[in-house]
Order: sequence, then C-alpha cells, then structure tokens
Amino acid sequence: LGIELVGREADDLEIGDRRTRHHLESTMPLQAGHVLHVRRVRRHGIDIAAGERQFLLCERHLTDVNLDPVFLRQHISWVMDFYSGRAIDPSGGMYHYFLDDGTVFDARTRHLVNATRFIITHAMLFKLTGETRYQAGVRHAVDFLRKAFRDSATGGYAWMIDWHGGQATVLDDTRHCYGMAFVMLAYAHAFKSGVAEAREWLAETFDLAEKHFWEPAAELYGDEARADWTLLP
Repeated sequence: LGIELVGREADDLEIGDRRTRHHLESTMPLQAGHVLHVRRVRRHGIDIAAGERQFLLCERHLTDVNLDPVFLRQHISWVMDFYSGRAIDPSGGMYHYFLDDGTVFDARTRHLVNATRFIITHAMLFKLTGETRYQAGVRHAVDFLRKAFRDSATGGYAWMIDWHGGQATVLDDTRHCYGMAFVMLAYAHAFKSGVAEAREWLAETFDLAEKHFWEPAAELYGDEARADWTLLP
C-alpha cells in the first residue's frame, strides 16, 4: 500500500495529517502496488461540508480499483461513518462544517446546497444498506429544508441561513437556479426513500423553476433572482 499526501512531505505532517493517513491505511486496504493519492484542502483547519470529505480522494491508478464494488461500498461506508452520530443537529437539520477530527467548528451557518446533499447521501445509503437510521436522516434533513430554507410566501429557498435557537435567520435570500436543481434532486431521493409528500414538493419546485427562471426568448434558464423572483442580469 502506498499513500501520497499531495504537496506535503511525510516528515512535515501535522497530527491531523498522521491521523488521516493512519485512518486511511487501516480502513481502506488496497491490493499490493496500488497507490492512493490524497489531497488535503485546508480552510479553517480542514473544512468538511455536506457529505464531502474535503481531503479529497483523487485519481487512482488502476481502473479495476475504481470499479471494484467491494472497494466502492467500503469507501462509501467509510465516508458516512464520519458523519454518523455527529452530523445531526437535534434542533434541526445537519451541521455543515467539521474539522478532520469531527469537531463542529460552525454550528449555525447552513447552506442550501449542503443541506440538500445531506438528504441525497442519506437516501443513497438507505438504498444501499436498508438501515433505517439513514431513512430517519432523510426525513430529518428534508423537514429542515422545508422549515428553515423555504419561504412559504414565495416558495423560494434561501441560499444561506443562520440557525440558532430553533429559528432561521436568512443571511442570503438570493434565489439560485443551481440551488433549485439540488432541491429537486433532494426531493426525488426523499420520495424514493419513503417520504411520500416529497413527490408533490418535487413537482412544486419544478413548476417554480419553470415559472421564474426559464427565459423563452433565450431558451435558457436564468442563473439568479432576487427574493421577489426578479431575475438578476
């Protein structure tokens, strides 16, 4: 097994880096001669958000490793094990920002795309494993999406919120078509995971995107809009 930390010499590793390497070596064994590249992305220490470990697993040299179902299942479980027991905020939704040791360094800021990705990843793990804890995670996350991000008056979704004391304060009310696409994907996965209401929510979101972002003259979707759905140039 060879592990390369891109751009870092082994002798210069910090404690967190050693722990990362040890964890990879102990939980992701490869066949002899295979090399795993690990790139660290640093922000506030290590920023790990929305189901994506940001010390990214990069290109592997052998195609058969990429396609090996045993490796893929092992890697998926390894990623989700990091979040199990620490990502769910009992007051609502999921924590989005973690250090590499699992410490939450920002318990309040929530981003729309991150929130939807938690729904998707939990839904995929429920499909893969059948474990009800992942189905419960889908319900917990999708309820928060509706409660905290959605503006009931306009149907739009805030881009970023501050969540504190069970209340959401909008930090950025820009409507992003990109964000709406993730909302639709999240509802589709939630529906497949047994959240029956999500079928209606998916249709509702699609209709909103068609109504407010589609520009017939250009035959393209607009990118951003104000809270009142006025498209931004």
